[in-house]
Amino acid sequence: MTEIIQTMPASDRSHSPIIDHPIEFEGKGGEYFRIWIVNVLLSIVTLGIYSAWATVRTRRYFYANVKLAGEGFEYHAEPMQILKGRIIALIAFVLYSISSALSPLIGGIAALLLILVVPPFILLSLRFSRRMTSYRNIRFSFQGGWKEAYMSILVWPFLSLLTLGILFPLAQVKLKRFILNNSRYGTENFVFTGTYSDYGKLLLLYIGIYVAASLQLALSLTVGASFLGTTVFIVLIYGGFFFIQPKYMNLMYRRTLLREHSFDATYTGFGFVWVWLSNIMLIVVTLGLFFPFAKVRLTKYLAENVTLKVKGGLEDFTASETEKVSALGQEVGTAFDFDLGIGI
Repeated sequence: MTEIIQTMPASDRSHSPIIDHPIEFEGKGGEYFRIWIVNVLLSIVTLGIYSAWATVRTRRYFYANVKLAGEGFEYHAEPMQILKGRIIALIAFVLYSISSALSPLIGGIAALLLILVVPPFILLSLRFSRRMTSYRNIRFSFQGGWKEAYMSILVWPFLSLLTLGILFPLAQVKLKRFILNNSRYGTENFVFTGTYSDYGKLLLLYIGIYVAASLQLALSLTVGASFLGTTVFIVLIYGGFFFIQPKYMNLMYRRTLLREHSFDATYTGFGFVWVWLSNIMLIVVTLGLFFPFAKVRLTKYLAENVTLKVKGGLEDFTASETEKVSALGQEVGTAFDFDLGIGI
């Protein structure tokens, strides 16, 4: 079947029916709670050493329960890979802390060096996380290089600051292209088609919300309603974030292609707010015991609002050659809380 589809003329493939494959999440809060509580207890007893095994158990559970066309994903990393990376990350963090305590100058130099090694760490993290993920026995991979990593992670964001945000939409496009265009499933690359205009419109929308919030705050202070004005200002600013964020997520999926296949996403501001706020309140009320249920709820929401729109069949993908990838980047990135919001 694969050979037939690959040799089929493009004109014939273009007339193939489009089949929607909604992503589903079949994990249960009670199931994950049992995994989570054991992970927490063993991590405490082993002074954090077991956290590497806890990470692998958790990811394997969540990956396996994300279903596409009835089949789950697989996570292949081993705990010792994770543990070695975390030890290196811990050593680096201790050295940074000591240097900062000894001298502000030494601490500043160490901070600068840390910033300069962020792109390589993120690059290694992407290579590792992609390589450790598979679907239908076909591995994902990441092909990005060092130069592109520095440009998209450091240079373009810095230029957006120098231009007072004018280049911020372009910096976002460059980052998404670096992450998605270099991601591969088998031998097929993902392609991100988002533009400066797409992100510029969203930025202008948020600027409009910020300006409106600031004007109402200034008016409230003028008439002496400072408490009410400040409250409304905070609600508008955070509400604007929750209103805009789903649009960014929808844009990313809707502008991403995998050969002739495409994605759709249906995140909404209301759904985003409801899941996040209700999760936070329930975690607080239960003194943290609701955390595993909250993670399942959030994952379910994020997964089940994405659809893969397939032309033909999923069987037309082939596996790419495997390569060994170090766990260093993945775990150093985790230690310093580098989070690019990358999904599977």
